[in-house]
Parts: sequence; C-alpha cells; structure tokens
Amino acid sequence: MHLTEHNLSVRQAQAGRKRIRPAESGRIARALLETPRGRRQIFAALVRAEMTPLMLLPFVAGSLVAWWELGSFNPLVLGFGLIGMLAGGWAFRALGDYCAHFYDQRHEARTVQDPLMTGFGLIRRGRVPATMVRDLGLLLTAIYLAAAAWMTLLAGWPMLFFAGLGLLLAAAVGLLPFVPGYRGWGIGQVGVMLALGMLPVLAGYYGQAQALSWPALWAAVPMAFIIGAAEFDYDAIHMRRDWLIGKPTLPVNLGPVRARDVGALLTLSVYVAMLLVVSLTRLPLLALATLASLPMALGVFEPLQHEQITPDDWVRLYAAALNAGLLTGLLFCAALIIDKLF
Repeated sequence: MHLTEHNLSVRQAQAGRKRIRPAESGRIARALLETPRGRRQIFAALVRAEMTPLMLLPFVAGSLVAWWELGSFNPLVLGFGLIGMLAGGWAFRALGDYCAHFYDQRHEARTVQDPLMTGFGLIRRGRVPATMVRDLGLLLTAIYLAAAAWMTLLAGWPMLFFAGLGLLLAAAVGLLPFVPGYRGWGIGQVGVMLALGMLPVLAGYYGQAQALSWPALWAAVPMAFIIGAAEFDYDAIHMRRDWLIGKPTLPVNLGPVRARDVGALLTLSVYVAMLLVVSLTRLPLLALATLASLPMALGVFEPLQHEQITPDDWVRLYAAALNAGLLTGLLFCAALIIDKLF
C-alpha cells in the first residue's frame, strides 16, 4: 500500500529542505538549478534540453534497423524525422510544465516553491509568462505536424498515423491528471514509453522500409524502457512539488522508497529487454555490447539503501538514466553499423 498523506508529507518535507548541490551532481544539476541567463538558456530550461540527444535516439535506431535489415536509406526521411522528434519532444516538455502551472492555479493546490529551473519554476518566479510557455509548446507541435506531413509525402500515410497516435498519447499523458478521481498508477508512464520510445522506432523503420518487421518491433521495446526510466526519474525529482499541487504522477502515488525501487526496475528492464531481443531475434550479437552500460545505470542505486531520499539523490538517478540510456542506444546503433559493414 502506498504512503499515507501524512507520512508522504513528512518525508517529502524532509527531502525538500535539502537543497541540491550542483557541484556534486554535475552538469544535469547545474542545468536544473542555475538561473538562466539570456533567451537561449531560458529556452533550454523550457524544453529540457539535457534530454534532447536521448529523445532523438529511438527514431535513429529504427532507421538503422531498416538499413541493417534491408539496406534501404532515405536521408530526407531521416532529416524530417529528426526535426519532428525534436519539435515533438520539446513541445511535450514545454506543455507539460504549462499543465503543471495550470494545476498550481487550482484553489486546492498547496503553496509550493520549486527551486528547480524548469518551465514551471520560471513561470512561478515570473521570469516567463505562462502564455509564452503555452504558445511555445503549440508552435513546436505545429512544427512536429509539418514534419510528419512531409514524411507522409515521402514514405506514405502510415507516417501520419504514427505521428498522430504519438500526439494523442502525449496529449493524454498531459491531460489525464485533470480528470476527477484519476490516480494514474502507471498509465501516464506507459503512454510516455509508447509515444516517445516505441512509436518513433517504428516510424523510423517504416520511413526507410515502407513496411514493418518483427526486428523493428522488438528493437522498440528496450528503447521504450530507456525513455520510460529517464522520464520516471525526472518526475521523481518533482515528487514533492507534484504532491503539493495535487498532480498524481506515478512517483507521487508510490512514495520515495517505492519510487526508488520502481526506478531501479525500469532501468534493469532496459537490459533484460535488450538481452531477450538479441537472443530471440535476428539482431546482431554485437548488440549485447549495450550491457556494458549496466554498471553506470544501476551503480547509482547502490548508495540509496535508506528511506530519506533527497532531491540530490533523484537528480543523480536522472543524470545516470540520461547518460546510461544514451550510451546504451549509441552502442546498439554502433552494433548495427559494424555488423552491416563488416
């Protein structure tokens, strides 16, 4: 059973009093804590720029699976696909922070001072207007749809289906918490994994092959877990904020200790899925080199065998998820290229 409201309040309050130390948590903590200077840094905070390489990875992986399997490669589809994934991922983050601000405006929301330099934090401090964050998200969504339209012209109508389904799933993730009585319990997490992890792999493959195959479908599974683990750890950083404003994310429902355990399970699932995919499909055995990033991904959980998990701990987990996920994806792509060429 999840934590009672009183216990969660106490634990989150204790964690919230411990400020994140940028020097100890590295580049990711600095990006989340340092006050943005100038429009470029504000934009980077609004779209969560530190996750940009990871969110492009699934589409690239899907395209490379098609090239490895069939030898087909269309650089125009890849280019428009990357533009679409970039705009779509940025829009999801900007609109997500706008939705969090909207949650914060409800009369039942408790007062919250978010120390992190996210879109929500910048709105809360009056650094940027909420309408600007909303309009930025809508503009990026329009760019995403325009890129999807070009990919449809180049590769066929299924590209529009993948883009539309991804947009619907992302919208559901953002809007479902506003449904009265909604508790979540992983529905939003699954939506993120499908919209930002699995569908881009399938879209990347179809854009190059104009067909789908089992290797593409199986390759999408570990990519979905990579995205899911990073997004879960990011939500866990904001557990106290989301609890105070009444936003029922999965980490809020689980509480700090169980959220840590579920985060570790999601991270481990990346490597279990990769091992099963390579063992049970025709994908190259070289892809098992992705297991080399396992110590980086799970090593950060070892010191957290306690109940008082601080915001600094969550930032470390998020940074590890980003770095290990990117390394895993790059090793998978490298395995496909090496196996195809040699």
